[in-house]
Amino acid sequence: MSWRDIERAMEEADVVLEVIDSRFPDITRSRKLEKMTKERGKNLVIAMNKVDLVPRDVAERWIWRISKEFPVVPVSARKRLGTMRLRRFLKRYSPAVVLIAGFPKVGKSSIINVLKGRHSASTSPVPRSPGYTKGFTKYRIEKGLYIIDSPGIIPPEGSGFEAVVRGGKADLVDMASSLILTASKISPGLLKRAYGVAEESPEEVLSAIARKRGFIFKSTGELNLSEAAKVLLEDFYRGKISFFMIPEKTP
Repeated sequence: MSWRDIERAMEEADVVLEVIDSRFPDITRSRKLEKMTKERGKNLVIAMNKVDLVPRDVAERWIWRISKEFPVVPVSARKRLGTMRLRRFLKRYSPAVVLIAGFPKVGKSSIINVLKGRHSASTSPVPRSPGYTKGFTKYRIEKGLYIIDSPGIIPPEGSGFEAVVRGGKADLVDMASSLILTASKISPGLLKRAYGVAEESPEEVLSAIARKRGFIFKSTGELNLSEAAKVLLEDFYRGKISFFMIPEKTP
C-alpha cells in the first residue's frame, strides 16, 4: 500500500487508529501518518499492541509519555487483552468510520479481526449505496461504528534495526544481524538462552539455528544462513524472542 492509498482511505474515515508495537513504540510510530491525520482534521487514537510482551511498568511509562499527544489504548490482540476497552473507546466517536493503520508486523490485521468479531456485517460494495467506501470494504462492528477492512500498511522506512521492527524488506541475513546486535545490547543473554549459543554474534546465532534446523546446502555442505535468518526474524515478530525499549523520560 502506498501513501496515496492511505490518503484515499483516510478521506473516508473519521478516526485513524494507529497500531504500534509496545516493545518499540517510538520506532513503530509514524510521524508522517500522525501529521496527515491532524492536517485533515481527523481523530487519531493509538493502539499499543503486543502489550503482553512488556512489563506493566514499562507499558505504563510509554502510555504516560504518548498520551500527552494522543489517546492511547494498550492491547494484545493475540491474547485478547484490552480489546473490549478499545471497542468501547472507539464508540466515543460513533457514528464513525475507523481506518486502522501502521507499519507491517505490528498486528493491524489481528486487531481488525478482533474488532470485526463473528457478528460483523459487510456493507455494500456498490458505489453510492449505503456503506460503500471507494475501493475498500467497510464492516459494521456495531451500530454506528464501522472499520475499513483494508489495513493501512505504512511503507517501511529506515535502516538497520529500525527496518527490522518496521517490517522492511532487505537482505535477510543483514536484517537478522541487526536484530542480533541490538538484542545482545538491550537484553544480554536472551539469544544464548533461546538458541543455546555460547556467543551472541550474528554468525554464531545464525549458524546454531541452521545446524539445529538442518538448513544445509546439499551441494556444498555449507550452512544456509538465509533460512536461519528467516526463522530468527519470525521468532521475533511472533514474540517468541522478545525484548523492549524503555522511554528516556518517565514521570
